[in-house]
Order: sequence, then C-alpha cells, then structure tokens
Amino acid sequence: MRNVMQADPVWLLRLTDKVAGQENLTVVIRYSAIVGLVGHLIYIPLFLWLDVAPMAVFNILSCLVFGLAYWLTRRDQAYAALLLGAGEIVTHAVLAVAFIGWESGFGYFILGLTPLIFYSRRWRFSFKVWLVLALTALYIALFLLSLNRTPWVVIDRSQMGVTGALNSIIVFFVFAAVAYVYRLSAITAEAALQRANKALEHQALTDPLTLLPNRRQMHEDLLQSMAHYRATREPFCLVLIDIDYFKALNDRYGHEAGDVILVQVAAAMRAGLRAQDRIARWGGEEFLILMAATALEPARLAAERLRERAADVVLAVNGEPISITLTLGVAEYAGEPDAAPCLSRADVALYRGKQAGRNRVVTAESTDDDRVEALCESGASSAPEPRTRSIRPS
Repeated sequence: MRNVMQADPVWLLRLTDKVAGQENLTVVIRYSAIVGLVGHLIYIPLFLWLDVAPMAVFNILSCLVFGLAYWLTRRDQAYAALLLGAGEIVTHAVLAVAFIGWESGFGYFILGLTPLIFYSRRWRFSFKVWLVLALTALYIALFLLSLNRTPWVVIDRSQMGVTGALNSIIVFFVFAAVAYVYRLSAITAEAALQRANKALEHQALTDPLTLLPNRRQMHEDLLQSMAHYRATREPFCLVLIDIDYFKALNDRYGHEAGDVILVQVAAAMRAGLRAQDRIARWGGEEFLILMAATALEPARLAAERLRERAADVVLAVNGEPISITLTLGVAEYAGEPDAAPCLSRADVALYRGKQAGRNRVVTAESTDDDRVEALCESGASSAPEPRTRSIRPS
C-alpha cells in the first residue's frame, strides 16, 4: 500500500501506517475528535475576542465532549462517539448562528456530518437518508431564520470577516481530511483484496501437507520450460520420485507417520535443489522435479545426491527408527510439443528402477516410449498405471 502512496509526505505515511487496517469509522471519528478538540480550543479565544462569553464557556464544554469522544473510540465505542460529536456540532452551529449570525460560517459544519453518517456500517441506508434529510432541513432552517432576524450579539464587519474566513478554512480542511480517509480506505481495501487473492492463489497451487507446489503449479512450470527450450534450446530434465514401500510403512505405522515421512522427504529434496529447479508433489508418495538447464547425465548425478540425502533421513515412530529410500526416474526433454512423452519416459525409468530392486536412480532409454505403449496394450498386470496427462504449450 505504501508503494501506491509514495507521493505523500513522510509524516502522512506514518499516520497512514498507524490507521491502515483499522475499522474505518473508528479511525475517522478518532481523528475527527482530535480536530474538534483543537478547533474548539481555538474558538475559546475567538469568542472572547468577539466578546461573546457564553459561547466561550460553551466551547470549554465542547472540548470536554470531544475529549470524551476520543476516549470512547479508544474503547471501540465509535458509534457512541459519533452521536456525541454530532450532537455537539449541531448544538454549536445553532447557538453560534443565533449569537453572531449566519455569515460567521458556523452553520457550514453541519455539512461535515454527512460523510460521517455514511461511514457507518451498522445503520441502515434508509436511516442514514433520514438523518441526512434532517440535517438538510436544519441547515436550510438556520439559513432562512438568519435572514429575518438580528443576531443576539452584533459584531463589526471586520470581526465577521475574520470569523467567516477562519471557519471556511477549517471546513475545507475537514472535507480534505475526509476525502483522504476515503482514499486510504479504498487503498486499504484493495491491498486486503490483493492479499486475499494471493493467498487463494497460493492455496490453489500448493500442496497443503508438504507445502510444495502441487501438480497444477508444476504444469505451469513445464509450459514455461518448454517455451524457454524452444527459444534457447537449453536442455532440462524431469525426475520422477517414488518413496519405496510407502504403502507398507503407512499401513504399519499409520497415516500420521506417513504424513511425517512425506513432509521430511519433501524438505530433504527441496534443500538439495538449486534455486532454479522446481519440485512438486505429483500425487500420493510421488514427487516430480524439473531440473532447469541440465542435461541427462548431470541430472542423474543430481538425482543420485537426492537419493543419498533422503537415505540420511531417519524418523523415530513409537521409539522405532524408520529409514527412507527413494527410487528415481530421470528423463530429458527432447523438444516434443507435449510434455507427456518426457513424463512417460521418466515414469518408465522409475518403473524399471522398482523392478530392479528400488533405492536407485534410473535414466530413461530411447525405447522407453515404445515400452509404455507395449505394456499398456498387453494389459500386463505389472505395467505401470498411466500417471501423466497431456501438457501442451498454449
């Protein structure tokens, strides 16, 4: 949010930081109470200068009212503070116009109550409209009555000019402050919406257990990598990983232990990757790694290091140590329009690793695509289940 408001002065940014995220009405009434308190302190010597002692005394009481309103906002009583402040403003405007006349400008403060009314979330819209209509009627009545009557205290034109100008300046600043708070409210709401959207997007693309990217996010990464390959011919590899005997471990120690195994393996693999590599939970106990800017042999060596890293993970369940092993299938992307062939080659390499005894890294062979088709067509029980979907660049 601060980036949107960089043109604002430092002191205003600090004030913004303090009020951002708070309930709008509370913020508005709190700072309005401060403005009201300061303003009525100024009015005390003003009315003494105008020789209107009753209004000077009334402004002393007004300062106490706005001090109480500020105290109420500190205790989350914004609506009580709003009603208290609005009552004081209306009473002050009526008395000031009666004492020294309409040209003094005190009637203008009734206008400032309108935006405060519409800040309220609890009041019904119809109630707000009736309040505004009542204030409008009061404003017009004060104006019309002042046309046909003499003020209680007659002051000279120079004093009236000073008083009217002062009140006009204050009213302009009040409306400017209200407009700024509206702006702050909009920016705060937009920032909150952006944070919520990012959180939802993160949830949609993240596995909730391991906190790794999920299959959907990896699909996006694959599309980007294929586009990069077409532009630069820079190779990349896919590494499909399966936790050995995971179902047996899950059945023996329970699903909670299985979840711990998944989390620990995910953390071990993520810690062993480079910043440019991508890893995702591909499904169940399977993980998929996209090794950027890596040919087949370097990818195999990196996968071997990951296998050794996972082997160092020892968990204790009910006092019994559990060692983890992985089988990894590695395949290099060959420029196909679809990522599915590369995934299939990694899948078959993984399958061959399991047939060979697990706990090993196996690289894809040129005949692996044909082997997948042959196994699937023969319906052999030992054939791997198809686990890849077509991924085509958009």
